[in-house]
Amino acid sequence: MATARNVTLDTSTTKLSGSLERVHSSWQNFELNLDYNVQNVEGKLMWLLNPHVPYYADENERGGSGSYDASDAQVVEYAASILPHGLVLRVQQITPPANQKEKNEIASIIAKWDLDLMDRGWGQSTLVEFPKELPGWRIDNQENGSFLVDGLQYYSIAVQKGRNVYSRVLVPVGYNLGKSRFRHAMLLSRDNGKVYRIAPPKATDPRQPPPQFDPSSSQSWVASLNWEYKQLQ
Repeated sequence: MATARNVTLDTSTTKLSGSLERVHSSWQNFELNLDYNVQNVEGKLMWLLNPHVPYYADENERGGSGSYDASDAQVVEYAASILPHGLVLRVQQITPPANQKEKNEIASIIAKWDLDLMDRGWGQSTLVEFPKELPGWRIDNQENGSFLVDGLQYYSIAVQKGRNVYSRVLVPVGYNLGKSRFRHAMLLSRDNGKVYRIAPPKATDPRQPPPQFDPSSSQSWVASLNWEYKQLQ
């Protein structure tokens, strides 16, 4: 970190890039695929030269030079400084349905939502768009990437028609919430005119989700936990 410059993190691909100063003072560009080379080893994030072999194998150890403890406090502080957690959510007015027909149309577009989870690396995009029977209606992932809320990475999902937002929900990335929970949160937002965040169970609840992006976070049992619907202030 002391000899690197122009360091950037592409959150859509999770690749870290920049330039490193060589011994003879020239500069060498680099690119690291964090999804590929960083793994959780006994509770620590470790850099592995070859993630397809066991951590303690020679291909990764090489006398200790082949791995690095990414849980080191200095690394965590630096990562926090370049991650996009400072993203400020756009303030949006939730538009109430003009009549019962519009309310029914919103329910119909929400019923077409068929995702149980939203994986990492998704950019701004339309996830459900313009069915023939519901022209103009769509469900968008609004922000270009995820953002940090209470220690978790979130996406902002909105039911829209034109520029009007009729429902908006913040959903944690990588957790199998089940499509019915997504739908219920969207309907709550429509009915109450508020932005809702799907939050983990209360800390006092003995059944807690696994760490975000842990492989088990995408398993179906995660949907059975007592996730909460919290209004955004």
